[in-house]
Amino acid sequence: MEVDPTAAIQRVLDNPRSTVENVVGNDYFLQALKVEYKPLLNYVSRDQTIIEMCKWIFSEDKMSDPNYNKMSSSVIRVFTSSIPQVFMVFIESKTFADQCYSFLGSNDSANPQLCGFLYTILSQQIRWGRPKFFKLYQDVGNLLFARMRNLAIQELIVLVATRQSLNLFNDSRFILYLSTVATAQDADVSRPAITILLQLYDSLSDESPLLEEFFKPEIVANLFKVCCETTSPLVANDIAAVLTSLYALSCDLEPNLTKYEKYLRLTKDNITPLSVAFISVYNPSYLDIFQLYFLPNAHLNLHSYCSQLIMRLSFQEINSLVEETDFLEQLMSTYGTPQWCSHMVQISLVLARLTTECSALQFEKWENFVGANIVPLLRIIESEYGGSLISPGSENFEEEESTDSYDYDYYSSDDYEEDKSDDAEQEIGQDGEMDTSDSGSEPENANDQKE
Repeated sequence: MEVDPTAAIQRVLDNPRSTVENVVGNDYFLQALKVEYKPLLNYVSRDQTIIEMCKWIFSEDKMSDPNYNKMSSSVIRVFTSSIPQVFMVFIESKTFADQCYSFLGSNDSANPQLCGFLYTILSQQIRWGRPKFFKLYQDVGNLLFARMRNLAIQELIVLVATRQSLNLFNDSRFILYLSTVATAQDADVSRPAITILLQLYDSLSDESPLLEEFFKPEIVANLFKVCCETTSPLVANDIAAVLTSLYALSCDLEPNLTKYEKYLRLTKDNITPLSVAFISVYNPSYLDIFQLYFLPNAHLNLHSYCSQLIMRLSFQEINSLVEETDFLEQLMSTYGTPQWCSHMVQISLVLARLTTECSALQFEKWENFVGANIVPLLRIIESEYGGSLISPGSENFEEEESTDSYDYDYYSSDDYEEDKSDDAEQEIGQDGEMDTSDSGSEPENANDQKE
C-alpha cells in the first residue's frame, strides 16, 4: 500500500514529543519537503528548528551519533533547497546567521568536514543573493582568515572576494595582507595565503577593483620574494605565471627583475621552473635555449618548453638550429641511451615531418636515423587503426616480433599515402567484397557469417 508522504509527516508533526531528529530523520521528510507541504515548511522555518538542525552540521558532538550521516545529509538538503520559500527563509534568517557566526568562532570550525558544510550552504546563498550572515557581522573576514588553512574556507574567501555585491574584501589591505602572509617562513602559514592569492587572481574579472591591487609595487615585491625563496617548484611556477601575466599587462617589474635576476634568468647553471617561466620576459634566443637542452638538469624543466617551442619555429629557424648548433647531432647520439625521453621523441617526430621542407635536414645520416627509428612511429601515428596486430600463432611471429630485422627506408608522407592505397587494393577483391581467404575457415552458417 502506497504511503502518502505528507500524511506520514503530519503524524510526526502532530506528536508533541517529536524532536527535530524525528521529523528530519523521517523516511518521508524529503518527499514532503519536495512537494512544499506547508506545515513542514512552517516547521523548518522556526528559529528553534533552525538551531537544532545547525547542531547536526556545525557541532563535533553530533558526529558520534549513529544517525549522523543521515541527519547531516538531510539538514544540508534543507539549507540548500532550491524551493524559493525555503531558500529565502535561510538566506534572510538572523537565527541561521547567528549559528554560522558562532560556528566560525568556535573550536568546531577547525573540523574540515564541518567547514565543508558551511561552504556548501553559503556558496549557494552567495550565488543567488546576499546572505544575512554578511550583512550583520563586520568581522567575518577576520574569522575566515583565522581558519584559512582549511580548504573549504579558502574557497569561501575567494568566492566572497569575487562578489563585489558583498563588499567584504574590496580594499587594498586584503591583497597586501595575503601577499605579506605568503612571505612567511612557516609553510603552514604561508601556503594557505599563496593558494588563496593564486585562486583569486584566476577568478577576478577585468573590472574587479581587486585586480588593480596586484599591480602595486609592494604586492609585486612580495610575490617575487615568494617566487624566488620558496622550496616548492610548483608554488614557484604558479607565482611565476602570475608575475609574467602581470608583466604582459604592462606591469613595471624592472626593479624586481634586477634584484632577483640570478633566480630568474635562464643560464646553464640556472635551469629551474622559475627561469623557464621567465623566458618570455628575458626573451633569450631560441638557439641559446636549445644549446642548454642536453645539460643534466634540463630534462626536468626545459624539455617540455622546448617541445612546444620547436613547433613555433619557422623553416628558416629550423635550418639555423641545425646548421649553427650541434643539437641534431646530440639528439641522434642520445637515442637508445637512458637519457632518451618522450620529449625527444616529440621533437624527432616534428623534425622528421619537416625534412622535405628544411634543406638543413636533408643529409644521409639524419635520413637514415629517421628511417630506422622514427618512421615506425610515424606509421603507427598516421595509420587509421594504429597499425596491424601480430598474431602469436602466425608463422612469421618470431620474425615480425623483432623490429631489429626491419629495413626501414626514409619515406615522405606522399609515399605513405601510396602504401595505404596499395594495401586497400589487395584487401578488396574484383567483385568489390573484402577478401577473407586469410582469416581462417569459412563460417558454418549464415548466423556465424553475420557475427
